[in-house]
Amino acid sequence: MNIKRLVFGPSVIEIAEEWRVSAAHGDIARYHLLSAINRYMRPFFDGKSIRRVSRRDAEEYIRFLRNMKGVKNGAPLSEASVKTALKNTKAVFNYAIKNEIIKKNPFNGLSVKLSESEVQYYSAAQARTLMSAEYPAWGYRLAVMLGLCAGLRRGEIVALRWDDIDMRNRVLHIRHSMNRILGKNYMKLPKSGKQRTVPINDLLYEAILEAKKYSDSDVVVPVSPGRLSLWFPEFAESLSLPRRTFHELRKTFGTLLLQSGADVKTVSALLGHSTYQITLKYYAGVNADQIDIVNKIHL
Repeated sequence: MNIKRLVFGPSVIEIAEEWRVSAAHGDIARYHLLSAINRYMRPFFDGKSIRRVSRRDAEEYIRFLRNMKGVKNGAPLSEASVKTALKNTKAVFNYAIKNEIIKKNPFNGLSVKLSESEVQYYSAAQARTLMSAEYPAWGYRLAVMLGLCAGLRRGEIVALRWDDIDMRNRVLHIRHSMNRILGKNYMKLPKSGKQRTVPINDLLYEAILEAKKYSDSDVVVPVSPGRLSLWFPEFAESLSLPRRTFHELRKTFGTLLLQSGADVKTVSALLGHSTYQITLKYYAGVNADQIDIVNKIHL
């Protein structure tokens, strides 16, 4: 008999494991949740009774997440990663309430809010440094250009095929995203669940033309998503730029668009955040005005 469990209740990690089994459907989902528990919850909550987690503990946990570094690249966790970790942790405590283990969720009302100064992105001058740099191979340069000039996610970049690029109408058709899990590649819809079209600005147009000369397959960027994540922060440092994650090229695209005068609705559509804006299946969804806006980013 576990006397400690009887007196203080089950630990956070024990409840997290029960929640994982009940919440996940399929091996891939269970793997993701197990990784989340081991990566974010276990280092902070290991051995702690779920009944003894206070509001102060919850606030300290958020600070813990904000100060974490990526295992592979050493860069700070992205805002999305912190939010996902917090969302899962809240779900564990809600599961405990549902099963009458605790009465209140100490995380209720808490959120991750980054101030404008904390949002990680490159300035226009720093972006120009990235675009003019020497790269180890053409695929790496094109990947960076797709992040900086089109705001594509890493998974969308590695899933891109030449058939997805319409040079005549100057648009990218973002139809898929790629995840690599347990050594296997999985193709799925973009994160928003919808396909979209993104205009090709002048700088990206030239980069695509140059890359096409060297490509010998239907894959636009022949670099694995994991390799991009590992390579980019060190590459940025080698250029005397701030160490950032590859995903922050996408944040740079969105931030510089807004700074160039684009409205939020347009930026949301281009980034695939909007649920009500552009018809993503037709060229009419990307017009000359949008291309002009994107051309202003890195002048």
